[in-house]
Amino acid sequence: MKDLLILGGGAAGSRAAMLAARAGFSVALIECGAPGGGAVREGYWPYKRLLTDAADLTRGREGFLGLRLLSESHVYCSILKRAQEETEKLAQAHENTMRELGVEIIAGIGRVEDMHDRRYMVSAGDTRIEARRLLIATGSVPFIPNIEGIEELLRSGLIITPKEVLYDKLPRRVIVAGGNIRALQIAAWFASHRSAVILTSDGDNIAEELDADVSRWLKRSLKGIEYLEQTQITAVSGQRVSMTARGGGRSVECDKIVIGAKRCPATRGMGLGGVGVAIENGAIITDLTCHTNLPDVYAAGDVNMRTLSALGAFCEAEACVSNMLGRRAAVAYRALPRIFDCGAMGASVGETEESARAVGYTPVCVKVNIFGRIQEGFVKLIADDKNRLIGAHICGWSGAETVWKLAAMIESSADLSQSARRLHPASVMEDAVQQALLKL
Repeated sequence: MKDLLILGGGAAGSRAAMLAARAGFSVALIECGAPGGGAVREGYWPYKRLLTDAADLTRGREGFLGLRLLSESHVYCSILKRAQEETEKLAQAHENTMRELGVEIIAGIGRVEDMHDRRYMVSAGDTRIEARRLLIATGSVPFIPNIEGIEELLRSGLIITPKEVLYDKLPRRVIVAGGNIRALQIAAWFASHRSAVILTSDGDNIAEELDADVSRWLKRSLKGIEYLEQTQITAVSGQRVSMTARGGGRSVECDKIVIGAKRCPATRGMGLGGVGVAIENGAIITDLTCHTNLPDVYAAGDVNMRTLSALGAFCEAEACVSNMLGRRAAVAYRALPRIFDCGAMGASVGETEESARAVGYTPVCVKVNIFGRIQEGFVKLIADDKNRLIGAHICGWSGAETVWKLAAMIESSADLSQSARRLHPASVMEDAVQQALLKL
């Protein structure tokens, strides 16, 4: 009998396993692949490594990887190899830490077979495990669009997912479908190696999860990408791709099509419906404490579709374990930063100007521009009519560090005049933040 059984060893599952084992729980974790999940193997971290190396190469730093005189394809393959090696090491580090803490790692796909007297029976192949508590952290899978013959196109390698990008050769012409931050990372990676890149989005803007001003800044900052909003791929014949687009159809030729930047929760075939776990549109329904509708059953990470980020998965995992230990904890989703690095770096937290209006605020917005040697950017702050910060959006290289102070202001609902006095700028970015706070 285990105190905790975790289904999935990604960002949420591995973090929860470490925390629970360190707190004295007997923990088992079922994972069909290597621990670390999509964030380590095909998400933010490997693409950040790729884009960092590509930016270094573009700026022509002396001695970079010893690759300055090699061909573009050699450079591409060498950078990919380095990213692959680093992600393997990171995944292995996750596994080693869990084993050192006493976590039992079981290879396979978990299926919930039965619930009786608040005990859960789960199978993984021929293995049966009984546990007092259950954490579902199976993550997400690529969204596969409705394109005729998609299965054969995936088998042929013409259409690939973000995972295959890390192991494939450099295409001359590529279409990246998705329009979110992950799709932008992939498009920027190809553009940095001079591929002809088309990025399609079925919405009105790219990176629709971010503020509209941030979306426009990203489009200006990322060079070598053709953006097609309100566009969907409808058919593929050979290397000819047909798309429906704003203002009419279009047909282009390409070597590769990357899909799967958008994600779907991985809940099929797990037996969750059989024991009564509440699911909506494939995602497990959770409250702010990450509880499901069943006693001692939790869900964290992409499987609940609340944040779709490694940072969100970590915070949810920590909340789950705290609640299991009897220390009530809730995830402050409204103050959870969204950090992005797709060649142009920044971070956002709280409401966008558009979402603030949609939920009934009358937002007051201030924008302060930043001018730098490598990249220009801005700080945009959004306040409500009670002089409280409800949103912050930073475009620039140090945005990921600065955003945490603003997240704390949002979470505490502090008065803006007090917040401005307490902020002591230590960088150009923080000085811009203070200027914006004083203007609100």
